[in-house]
Amino acid sequence: MRALFVQFSNASSPADWVAYDLFAGDVIPAGNVIAAAYMGMSFDGFDRIFVDTDGDDLIVVGLCDDPVSWSTNRWARVVRLPPLAADPDLGGAINTQGITETVYAEGDSVAMLKDYWGDPLPFDDLPALEGVELPGELLSDEDYAAHIAARSSISWRMWSYGVDPAWVDENGSVIEMRPVGLWAPPDGTRTYYQRDIAQPAGAFAADFENAMLRDNPGSGETQTAATGAAGDEGWAFTTVLGEPNLLSWPNGVYRCQMDVSALGANVVFGLLNLGAGADGHFGRILQDLSATVETHPQDQAVFTTPGIHLATYTGGFADANESDRFSAVIAIDRISGGMGTQTIELTFDADAFIDAPFPASNAPAAIGLIEGIVELLSEVSS
Repeated sequence: MRALFVQFSNASSPADWVAYDLFAGDVIPAGNVIAAAYMGMSFDGFDRIFVDTDGDDLIVVGLCDDPVSWSTNRWARVVRLPPLAADPDLGGAINTQGITETVYAEGDSVAMLKDYWGDPLPFDDLPALEGVELPGELLSDEDYAAHIAARSSISWRMWSYGVDPAWVDENGSVIEMRPVGLWAPPDGTRTYYQRDIAQPAGAFAADFENAMLRDNPGSGETQTAATGAAGDEGWAFTTVLGEPNLLSWPNGVYRCQMDVSALGANVVFGLLNLGAGADGHFGRILQDLSATVETHPQDQAVFTTPGIHLATYTGGFADANESDRFSAVIAIDRISGGMGTQTIELTFDADAFIDAPFPASNAPAAIGLIEGIVELLSEVSS
């Protein structure tokens, strides 16, 4: 599939996405839209959206240029989305690849955008707009939320056009990559999988506070977090009781691979600080999950696109208590100027893992893992 999904404005009865294959000549009917989405990236909150094809690439331009709201502060984001392809940094995993983003701005919008996209180009340098124009419509927060609720989830994996059929399932979606050997293996580390199993942690104020389980991946469950103009902690993952069961945490590469199945185009994320209340990191946390002991941000810049993303921290942690647990917190933020809250969806499968340079196995940790799972199950049953 390589269709563009469009959600039209209908305050009295919000409806789901409608798919149009512009590459095959489909025509999008006239009407105001709330959003357009392609390859898991949803363009919300723009005054106008232009979409065009260039070979096998789709080009989307989102503009905030309303003469009243943005009279001297206009800005635009131009995104080119090529087909899915093998990612050399992830062992050849099929992934979103080569997405380019160019931002143009003037006035106060320059400072608003530069933290995440660098210095914007002058707005007047924006190339001539081509393709199909989709006029946006400003809604109340209540009506906008109703449109969000009416949407189906559309993962980047559905855009399997041109992908080797060996990596596509019977529903036309790209399969999980790690089980077929297409991933970037670590060197002698211990692997945990992100799960949708609640594990409340007093140290955080995340939308979702979940367990990460050793050698036990999810089966495709999803969770969606939302953020407004102020940042947020989207997910806080912590190991179960008895993990990692080490006094000394070695120097090495700590990794968190996220399967971001869908993303608002104005949302950014990562294991790094994105402002007050949005402190993403790799961490060492007390056994009772009440406070962090030590935290470190990812080595990479903030992430801005859907797909599989691998965050790393290269270094170590100071010795503390053997009972301390391992944590990974994903911060999310939405640049100012978009409509309402916007969302990010994670999928929990074999491609969504967290690993660390701990010894691959130790008997006390195995006992702790069993105790931790029993603890989780007892919380769920109660």
